[in-house]
Amino acid sequence: MLLIAGIGMYRLALKAKVDEVIAILLALIYLQFGIVAGILRFNFMAWGAALAPYSMM
Repeated sequence: MLLIAGIGMYRLALKAKVDEVIAILLALIYLQFGIVAGILRFNFMAWGAALAPYSMM
């Protein structure tokens, strides 16, 4: 779940023309704020948070 969310956020940042280093930092921040990690116990909410960057693209 975290891998899908991290890659999605990284790709979203690259699509927004952000530098690669900053894109990696944004993906790490997205994973650390608990948006995905804090709701892993609720399966469908975790899928929604993991797929949110893909829907934004």
